Amino acid sequence: MKTVCVFCSSSESVSDKIKKDGAQFGKLLAQNGCALLYGGTNQGLMRIIAEAHKEAGGHLIGVIPTYMKENGEEYSNLDRIIEVDELASRKHEMLKNSDVLVALPGGIGTYDEIFDAYSLKTVNHNDKPMFLLNSDGYFKPLLDLIKHGVDCKTITPENANHLKAADTPEELIKLIIG
Repeated sequence: MKTVCVFCSSSESVSDKIKKDGAQFGKLLAQNGCALLYGGTNQGLMRIIAEAHKEAGGHLIGVIPTYMKENGEEYSNLDRIIEVDELASRKHEMLKNSDVLVALPGGIGTYDEIFDAYSLKTVNHNDKPMFLLNSDGYFKPLLDLIKHGVDCKTITPENANHLKAADTPEELIKLIIG
């Protein structure tokens, strides 16, 4: 079973389109026999994707810091829990326990997670395929920034190609499944 790590928002305030795409992606992962590994919380888009995945019969793995668990933020329907001390350990465990990395729209934490994995990939310390779900054009500014880096020769074309984007959950699942 392929394990897909998802980095995404813990906010309840994301757009309806982002919520819909997140739920659809969680469902498609389950329908295609993929386990979902994520931050393990019951908050925002993280909860939405987890619920959709479980409702579709998926296997759900949560990686959660102890302090979040103690604050009652742990999603109650996890198949496996990996408890860690802090956020840096969480990123390490998420990378170690997954086959594919995906970022859905999110805030600073999501950017931190995907950029940490992305920078490791550029120095050959991450061999996982990496994708963005570009719901509602959310990642367009980031993709433009990466292109700008290539144009300015601060990012190599090879490194730019490590991060692939899809505009819909259906396109993304095709990239992941192959």
